[in-house]
Amino acid sequence: MRQAAFCEPPVKRPHYFTGQMLSADDFTAEQEYHIGKQRRHNLHCHGFGVVHGLKVSTLKKNARWTVVIEPGFAIDSAGNEIQLCMKVTFRLPESETTIQVGIRFSERLCDPVPIVSDATSLSSPSRAEEGCEVLLDPVSMPRGSRAKTGGLGTSLDVLPLAHLVRRGCVWQVSRTFKAPRAH
Repeated sequence: MRQAAFCEPPVKRPHYFTGQMLSADDFTAEQEYHIGKQRRHNLHCHGFGVVHGLKVSTLKKNARWTVVIEPGFAIDSAGNEIQLCMKVTFRLPESETTIQVGIRFSERLCDPVPIVSDATSLSSPSRAEEGCEVLLDPVSMPRGSRAKTGGLGTSLDVLPLAHLVRRGCVWQVSRTFKAPRAH
């Protein structure tokens, strides 16, 4: 006995054959298939969270507090790979608000090429560049409470790295907050 089982919606990939007329949609479908397959692999085999690096620290510099995020690699809750290739530094505000340091996947279109048409000035991006955004967001916490550990951040697409708390005039990385870790 046997029974076929297909997911809904189904996972599809292009099936090429000799003589087939190809369009941009066919190549886009192939890219989406491989991107989706990699995301599923990341989530089901490794989970989401920090893989390595992305250490967060605070530093007083020229009478101002800054937060430093070191380079590293993570997987977000959608399975996207996030690589921070350089150290990122932000000046911290004078406020008493707890701040969440987070990171999220980002991409932008680049490398324009001419479009074949009657108009000579038309162009369109030919590549998608993957990167990330590092974000500082206020965390609302009732007075006297502690930051929750291991949450998903202020938005599902933001991977939280640390909470910063201000004690008097000193900014510190909260020891009670634990960033999610991939395995």
